[in-house]
Amino acid sequence: MGGFVIVYRMSVRQLLRLSPVWDAYKSLAAYPDYWYWRLRGRPLRHVPHIVKRRLLVDHARSYKLKVLVETGTNLGQMIAATLPYMDEIWSIELADWSYQNACRRFAGDGKVHLVHGDSGAKMHEVAPKLSQPCLFWLDAHDGDRLTPIREELDAIASHSHLVPGSVFLIDDSPCFDGRNQYPTMEWMHEFTRTRLPGYRLENATNILRILPESR
Repeated sequence: MGGFVIVYRMSVRQLLRLSPVWDAYKSLAAYPDYWYWRLRGRPLRHVPHIVKRRLLVDHARSYKLKVLVETGTNLGQMIAATLPYMDEIWSIELADWSYQNACRRFAGDGKVHLVHGDSGAKMHEVAPKLSQPCLFWLDAHDGDRLTPIREELDAIASHSHLVPGSVFLIDDSPCFDGRNQYPTMEWMHEFTRTRLPGYRLENATNILRILPESR
C-alpha cells in the first residue's frame, strides 16, 4: 500500500509540472525569491531570475534588439518573460523533459522556435536562420561541470551577419575559471578581442556581457 501511495504522489507532481498551474507557480515564486535576496544584501552567489530577466529586457531595449536566442530553455521562464518585447525567440534545450514541456507551454505561438539538442551543435543550424543582430542569452550550463559555451560562441562568431550589433549575455560568470569544460576569463577576453572585434567584455552580477564598443 505504501509503495502505491508513493507512486501516486509522484504521478500527481509530474502531472502538475506538465500543466499551466506549474507555470503560474514558478512565475509567482520568483517574487519572494527576489525580495528575500534583497533583504540578504543582494549576495552574488545567488542572483534571482527577476534580475536576469530585467537585464535582458533592458539590453534588448537599449540596443533595439527584437530577436532573442537562448540556450538552456529549462522551464521556459525566460521565454515567457521576454516574449512581449520580442518579435522572435529561438531557444535550444538538450533535456527531453524541458524541451517537451516548452513545446506544450508555447504551442501555437508563432514567435517561439524551440530546438531540441546540444546547443553547441545546434547553434550552427540556428545561426544561418537569423536575419538580424540578436540578443543572445547563453545559459546552457550543467552546474559548474559542463558547458558548450565555446562551441556556441564559435558558431555565432562564424556568421558575420550577426556581428556587429548583437549583444551576448552569458550566465554564471564565477564558473569561468578553467575547470572542467569552462574557459578562463583570459580565454573569454582573447576570444572577444580576436573573434568579435569591436566588442568589449564586462562582468557584473555574475553575468558576462559582450557588448559593442560603439555604445
